Amino acid sequence: MPPPAEKWDLGGNKTCFFGYVAAELALQNFMESKKYKSLRLKHFDYSSDGYYFITICTFQKQKVIDNLYRQLLKRVLISMESRFTGMNLDYYVFMGNHCHIIIRLIKSKVGLSKIVQTFKSITAVKIRKMGFKGEYFWQKNYYEHVIRNDKELNMIREYVRHNSEKEKYLLQEKASKLASYGVK
Repeated sequence: MPPPAEKWDLGGNKTCFFGYVAAELALQNFMESKKYKSLRLKHFDYSSDGYYFITICTFQKQKVIDNLYRQLLKRVLISMESRFTGMNLDYYVFMGNHCHIIIRLIKSKVGLSKIVQTFKSITAVKIRKMGFKGEYFWQKNYYEHVIRNDKELNMIREYVRHNSEKEKYLLQEKASKLASYGVK
């Protein structure tokens, strides 16, 4: 066993203990900074007027959003308009493992993160009461995009609409393939 001031690498070579610890700490700090790096624009006020495109994924992107959960998610999302003054739903769709939401903020008193946090919290609690047994329902973070003009808004609406149609098509294709093998 080497003395405490030395460290051995995987190849059996002696290395400086302090250099090894410094490198290990630097790697750990780097990994933690990447793990929790903010996806938000620095110095942007997310309560400012405008349209925002949000994507929220289920935990580990598991396909857990069935028709029952979809109805609950829709009701809660619609109720957010009365909960937060200045928040208007523009377009949304719920799929098996994620949802796309376009909201418009007009003189909102709260920011986007508070709206998303509230939606995720309320729905997670209600879904757990409905019998959901998973560790978590939603992933910790979410994707957002500040929509800058009408052209971009229309393109994102089309993307959301086609994304849900694409998922329906893929599910039908998978069911058809399974049926051809005699699986229902």
